[in-house]
Amino acid sequence: MAENAAPLLSAVNDLHGGVRVEMKEPINPQEFGVLLRASMSQWRAQEKKGIWIKLPIELANLVEIAVKEGFRYHHAESDYLMLVHWIPVTADTLPANASHSVGIGAFVMKDNGEVLVVQEKTGRFKGLGVWKYPTGVVNEGEDICTAAIREVKEETGIDTEFVEVLAFRESHKLLFTKSDLFFVCMLKPRSFDIQIQVVEIEAAKWMPVEEYEAQPFIQNHKLFNLVAKICRAKSVADYTGFSPWSTTTASGKTTSLYFNNQYIDRIQSSAASALKAESLAIDLALQCVVTQEWNDFLVGFDAKIAAEAFISAMPPDSWITLPVFYSVSCSSLSLESSVLTSVRRSRREAAHAAARWASYFNVGEFATPCGNYNFQ
Repeated sequence: MAENAAPLLSAVNDLHGGVRVEMKEPINPQEFGVLLRASMSQWRAQEKKGIWIKLPIELANLVEIAVKEGFRYHHAESDYLMLVHWIPVTADTLPANASHSVGIGAFVMKDNGEVLVVQEKTGRFKGLGVWKYPTGVVNEGEDICTAAIREVKEETGIDTEFVEVLAFRESHKLLFTKSDLFFVCMLKPRSFDIQIQVVEIEAAKWMPVEEYEAQPFIQNHKLFNLVAKICRAKSVADYTGFSPWSTTTASGKTTSLYFNNQYIDRIQSSAASALKAESLAIDLALQCVVTQEWNDFLVGFDAKIAAEAFISAMPPDSWITLPVFYSVSCSSLSLESSVLTSVRRSRREAAHAAARWASYFNVGEFATPCGNYNFQ
């Protein structure tokens, strides 16, 4: 800091041209006001955009000062308030607060066709005598599958294994005007003795699925009736939902991808075959010299397509000079019309080329001048 420069609030730059301030230590409101005004002056001079100030609940006395300087509420949690201010005169492009809440409903069925149902002490179903599936809210940082298992355990004492997401519903303008995503999940019971959560649950039991579906409430409400039919379809193996598959993000963070993975073996096999095909295609391109033998090998294939595939199969991310053949015949390559061309191929293009190789050859194993190759 230059000599005699006004003191400023401690802040860090964000990735979007703004700054973030996290207040931690107690400070006199008047002193905070002086620091904030000096900081805002500098941030304007630096053409900063969004200014974020995080105030712990212990420093709630600073809110009024910040609001007077143009800050507004962005969101609040149990232990802090986030304030924000957009400096430019252009349209405010700061992200809005979280727009959705997430809930789950748990369809838990025994092998004998009985489903786990509860009656609630609170909420819209209080006193209606309606038996419903266990439901609940997904906690911050919690996976859908984990939340479903937890809610069933908390409400009924039943241990379960997550199977899949059968369906989900989106509604708007619900709690605190937020949108809501609700996931209907299927789980397998791993225990059967019910122990209810006395604070929220009036009763819980195993009920024949037909009896559950026959309830007037289920019959008379389209959404509940449709969900019941989906669950019934699943119970007779006539429906496949989305199952979680553990994977990693681009940053290396573990996450779950939910998809219809009844064909997961085929998907994985196809992916493995594509990688193998890519390796073989590049191997062919590197090993096979462009001779009459290579020419004979390609007999029966469209020459231009074969030449293009040859080019695409070059090692990824490298410059290679090679002969490119364009033929006047669809049955063989014309060596006379060859020209030298430099091409650069990316990994994605090489992968696409590999898929084309497998498609062109359309056989499990074939012989080449470089040996036998199996694409299966």
